[in-house]
Amino acid sequence: MGMSAFIVRDGDEEHRTPISDRDIDLLQFDYSFSLGDGWSHRGPESILLRGRGGQIVTSPHGYCYAQISESGPKGTRVVELVDLRAVSDFVADGGLAVTVQRKPAKVNWPEVLPPLVEFLRPRVKKRLVVEHVDRVR
Repeated sequence: MGMSAFIVRDGDEEHRTPISDRDIDLLQFDYSFSLGDGWSHRGPESILLRGRGGQIVTSPHGYCYAQISESGPKGTRVVELVDLRAVSDFVADGGLAVTVQRKPAKVNWPEVLPPLVEFLRPRVKKRLVVEHVDRVR
């Protein structure tokens, strides 16, 4: 699969943000996880990681990450995101075994997006923004 990009066009200027082949491959899965209990979860579920509280999140589709938080003067804030898509298992604080599972899911935008942008390019005079939000089930 070749290099894909998110494209933002502002007037005559076009800005491309590359999406690596690694990310495209990882986006082609739906993720779930188990927390040592043998039950599969889609998240979010609370964990303790690196001495901080956090959650494992599997949303939007194609993503699985640990969102690590800490208390701040104005409430809780996210201090770190850990991409879990490329790991199969790890041990969280307190010896909690976490297993990440992936199930293949079809992602069409790498094939559909380039022709769509080519079709829209001459028809949009000011600004074209293509944003990947989530897959439609």
